[in-house]
Amino acid sequence: MIVKFTELIKASKLSTNLDGNNGKYILRNVFINPHHVTCVREDSDMKQLLNEAQLPKGLNKNHVFSCVTVQHGHSGLSLTIVGSPDTIQNKLRGKELLHD
Repeated sequence: MIVKFTELIKASKLSTNLDGNNGKYILRNVFINPHHVTCVREDSDMKQLLNEAQLPKGLNKNHVFSCVTVQHGHSGLSLTIVGSPDTIQNKLRGKELLHD
């Protein structure tokens, strides 16, 4: 089972300014296996960028962002996810699971 989230990523220098994007960050869907998540914590740096209007347009000023660490072989992969740690934990526990 995997869970769908919205990830905030730094856009590459080659990306174009689409859909009101300011060219620095973009949103995309990401699917996470709950069994591989090792850590979820609030990402206050992204909240500050949101308040400074450096994130894509359309995000509500009340959004909270979380850093989700996923086991990736012998290391971890950190993802910035739209949502509070509590919201992410609830989704990972199975309230909104997707079956593949």
